[in-house]
Amino acid sequence: MIEYFDDPGGERGLAEAAAKHARAGSNYVVLLRPTRPADLAREVLQAFGKRLDLSGRPTSTSRAWDLVAIWNQALDTKVPMLVNGEFLDSSCIPLMTDLPGRRGDVTVIVDSLAATKGLMRALQQHATRLELDEPVATWLLQTQDVPSAESEHDEDQRPAQFPRCPTDAFPFFLPALRRSLSARDFEYVYGIYLQAFSQAKLMYLREPDPGPDRQIDSIAVLLKQMLADSVDAHESLVRIRAGEHALLHLGYLLRVDLNRFHHTAGVGTAPPIEVARERINWYTDPKWAVVAALGSMGMDAQAIAYLNADQVYGAWNEASTPPKDRIETSGVRWPIPSEYMPAFKAYRHDQASSLPAQGPLLRNTAGNRIASKTVKSMLRAIAEETGLPVAAHWSPPADQLATHWMRAHGLSLTPLT
Repeated sequence: MIEYFDDPGGERGLAEAAAKHARAGSNYVVLLRPTRPADLAREVLQAFGKRLDLSGRPTSTSRAWDLVAIWNQALDTKVPMLVNGEFLDSSCIPLMTDLPGRRGDVTVIVDSLAATKGLMRALQQHATRLELDEPVATWLLQTQDVPSAESEHDEDQRPAQFPRCPTDAFPFFLPALRRSLSARDFEYVYGIYLQAFSQAKLMYLREPDPGPDRQIDSIAVLLKQMLADSVDAHESLVRIRAGEHALLHLGYLLRVDLNRFHHTAGVGTAPPIEVARERINWYTDPKWAVVAALGSMGMDAQAIAYLNADQVYGAWNEASTPPKDRIETSGVRWPIPSEYMPAFKAYRHDQASSLPAQGPLLRNTAGNRIASKTVKSMLRAIAEETGLPVAAHWSPPADQLATHWMRAHGLSLTPLT
């Protein structure tokens, strides 16, 4: 169902309130700011947890919308969405209405005094107008999870949960921290920042000069040690911002890709199944998601390449004995974790017209069985992009370990002299 609120003249500031609500980290609402259908497709995919910087990402608007429809049917989670209609093209409205299997509701916030006539006609035709009664306004304006100045913590105890930190670049990070945290939380987080800053400088200065060829290795070791004690992604962010600050003093510019850093910092070599599920779901292309899932189950490239569709029970074949979701290969039974099933369901939807129940599960562009060397290359890319242990047989050359670790964590280093 699509609904819309009319916020004439922006008097109630609902779009701004919704933006604040989304930034607060709510786990049940996503704010979208699309303009054209291509923007909307990308933002919906990102709302589903997809990343558009990985292998298999869509290269056309039509493919992006195909993937939106596929994942709408495959995912088990509801993703209610708030859409800021300020610059929304009217052609986006029927696209949202026609999505098959759409889960969750879409609410468009629009200013009828500024919106185009085409957009208002499309909303009136395809959406239900909601009146701004008090409960709805309260729901839109609530800002739970935003740290307040009245937050209470015992002075001698660390917070039960590490405070939620802003993502501002490091020159603006400390002022943003001071604005967004209570005085007590700021004092605690600032202490972590100073500790990491001093640790980075001392570790670097105590080490003998490794020479220009080994500089990245030395700094990678330093950063790994700095992050080793982090309890969650927010503490890792504080430590890496302090590392940026310290390295600038030492003549290096450290760049941080926050999207990748947040998803890899502090994760060990065997991610819990929930972390694996999230990373498998990063892939927009169902084929890449399936290969990531199969690799996470422990299957190697050759076993994956030689799978047939009817060996995947729960997606292509109906199982008469438990477990319902499983793969059977030469008498070996591989249970499929329920967390991985959306990848298989999405692949089935994607291949519905071209993949027979019997025959290769994975095919190349010519329709033939995919080569095991192709799967091996995919597993290697998945290991590099997500950190999932899907290619245990592969590791980077010894002289590239530091570069690989930094790239996997979204870090890059540039000498300033």
